[in-house]
Amino acid sequence: MQVGRNHFLPVTCLSLLAVCACAADMSDLPPIKPIISCVQLGQVDISEPAGAQVSLKAEELDTPKGKYCKVTGNIDPAIGFEVDLPVEHWTQRFAQAGCGAYCGNIGASINQAGSCAPALNGDLVVAGNDLGHQGGMGGPGASGQPEGAFGADPQKRIDFAYRANHVTAMASKALIQAFYGQPQKYAYFVGCSDGGREALIEAERFPNDFDGIAAGAPVAIINVASPGPQQRSLPDRPLPACSCAPMAGQRREAGRKLLPSAASRG
Repeated sequence: MQVGRNHFLPVTCLSLLAVCACAADMSDLPPIKPIISCVQLGQVDISEPAGAQVSLKAEELDTPKGKYCKVTGNIDPAIGFEVDLPVEHWTQRFAQAGCGAYCGNIGASINQAGSCAPALNGDLVVAGNDLGHQGGMGGPGASGQPEGAFGADPQKRIDFAYRANHVTAMASKALIQAFYGQPQKYAYFVGCSDGGREALIEAERFPNDFDGIAAGAPVAIINVASPGPQQRSLPDRPLPACSCAPMAGQRREAGRKLLPSAASRG
């Protein structure tokens, strides 16, 4: 199903970027070098394109995959985010990772990369965020309350539901433009479980944020605290498990037809 200019593909959790496994399938985009230093990037004001006040901190890291400019920051009121920008071999692609469960921590990595060469080689700018609150998956939040208690704050409900990923995408693209002097050629969103839900929300609400979206095993129902003293819940019945079973060999073929990363678009 195509949404706006997006190419959308529902897949399983096992290897969301396996749909771009063959490097031969991808556009041969030349690497682009930065035009400013990582220190300078940390001083750029990206509040206007992000649509909210943004604070930044940047540091250059030397990793087995090459040097990166790691940018961390906050988008008002409380969305923590990270963007990792390759210094030596950025091939003009940007991938944003979704969270799992109630999120609450920043994961700027593509865990289901499979054998996707650009993701494994460190060719992509990669971003992630905490969906607007702090707290580990399955554990208490920063306040010591249950992990869904952040939902008592109406703004945090909004950030978790849809806003955090959108403003992170806007902030990330602004950083890409400032660092490399040009926008990304292709932008992707990849997520499983709650990240799959986030992917569907992005496709529906913000169809121009990404060129390709991979939604793995999307969660249909999330319980968070209501503004009142009680926690809102569903009727007493078990929720279906998030199944990550293979889709009878359909994933890769569907990816070749729908995702520009696996076809001629890059």
